Amino acid sequence: MRYRRDKFSIESGEEKRRPYPEWFLDKPVLLPGEEWFLTAYWTCATERRSDGQTVGHIPWSSVIQFGSYHGLDRWMLDLLWAFLSEMDKGFLLWMKNEHDRHVRMNKPKKKPKAAKSKGKR
Repeated sequence: MRYRRDKFSIESGEEKRRPYPEWFLDKPVLLPGEEWFLTAYWTCATERRSDGQTVGHIPWSSVIQFGSYHGLDRWMLDLLWAFLSEMDKGFLLWMKNEHDRHVRMNKPKKKPKAAKSKGKR
């Protein structure tokens, strides 16, 4: 997610032959089968509701439909829902933090108050 936000700085650094930042190199190693959960997450995430300003949770029905399509039984569907909903909580927190950071960065700066003169003219 951070790469999506900071992609320009990575590309700019490559052009200037700078070393990659540590966060970029700290890519997690996926165990066999974990990529499937990421695919499930991002596929189900396309079904989330958004009003243009806020992003909603992944719908339960989307996760169940995805899991059923892939032949998961009831027990595995419950686990898939638990797993993806926890991933979603982390994503939504990240989105909120990004929004707050954007608001802070674009907040108009207050003009300093003009000093009042104490003397008479």
